[in-house]
Amino acid sequence: MKSPVLSHTNGAFFTFYQPKLPLSMNKYTVLTLFLFVPFYLFAQCPNGLKLGKRNLVQNGDFEQGFSQFETAHQYVPAQADGLIPEGRIAVEKSIGNLHYAFKDCGDHTSGKGKMMLVNGAVKPNTVVWKQKICVPSMSLLSFKAWFSNLVTQPPFIEIRLNGKMIVDSRDVYLDQCDWIDLGFEWYSGADTSAIIEIYNQNTEAGDNDFAIDDISVLACYIPQQGELNCGKNPFLNPKTDTVFVEKDNNLNENDVLILKNVQFAQSKFDLDSLTCLELDKVAGWLLINPNMAIELSGHTSNEGDVEKNYQLSLNRVQACQTYILQKGIKAERVKIQAFGETKPAFDNNKPEERKKNRRVELKVLKK
Repeated sequence: MKSPVLSHTNGAFFTFYQPKLPLSMNKYTVLTLFLFVPFYLFAQCPNGLKLGKRNLVQNGDFEQGFSQFETAHQYVPAQADGLIPEGRIAVEKSIGNLHYAFKDCGDHTSGKGKMMLVNGAVKPNTVVWKQKICVPSMSLLSFKAWFSNLVTQPPFIEIRLNGKMIVDSRDVYLDQCDWIDLGFEWYSGADTSAIIEIYNQNTEAGDNDFAIDDISVLACYIPQQGELNCGKNPFLNPKTDTVFVEKDNNLNENDVLILKNVQFAQSKFDLDSLTCLELDKVAGWLLINPNMAIELSGHTSNEGDVEKNYQLSLNRVQACQTYILQKGIKAERVKIQAFGETKPAFDNNKPEERKKNRRVELKVLKK
């Protein structure tokens, strides 16, 4: 496991561990990555995409009570001192007489609804909340949960995705009855399910008691296609589109990759929603590989004037570079070149192949 990268957003610190990002690639290989993307990368969804309203988490607001999730804590009904001793949870509208020392806070949803109340365990790595959720494949997904402190000292919230720690809140101070959201975003790749777990790693008996509410996972989608159902994404083809998978990282310097979804209309250099989605993946890759540098090269088909095609390819690759740099990547890590129509990768004599030459390629300059 590599050293954690600490990032900060909206008053919350998230620790993102750098997974091994494995690839076996030759010239013109499809870009294949697995990445966890910090919350600030997309600011919910990339340009041109919308954030869905369908919560993929079951009973995320706890209004159905103790159901649809797993826990290693002991569940107790509403009874006097029910949350005593440590390692117990309840799903109620208020503390009531469950614990004499806990501050009675309203839930996050409405102030009057149900929430999970936790008397944290004194044994580390005791799961508080766990759920396996169905997700759409090859989609950007946004996780968020709200936490409130019930005592004077905060818990240390840890959130794991498929067994990997993504959020570590030990630098976040949770005040009593103030709700704070912790979250992250990730790309599902070929997966159609995900396991999300919430832990508390503060094992001090009097300092690790808190509430959870409004756990959600929402998917980004293309407006013209509509909100996605969980399961296989019907709009993306893993044989032709860029797919992220987790393998050993054997990506080499000077490898060249065609960014499959970075395509342009004839004589245009506008970035559509699929192009932005592809570039967000590249930005996420660079964020979790801080030593890596790349070169983007712009290309056109052979239609039109040679000089105009050179300028068009330059405009296209500059638009891509600008978009990636806006995600917080330093300019020296993203070089650009323009080649116009001089380096076709596909047959310009066939219309369906010709449009593929209106492309951007990525070259690895430094690992």
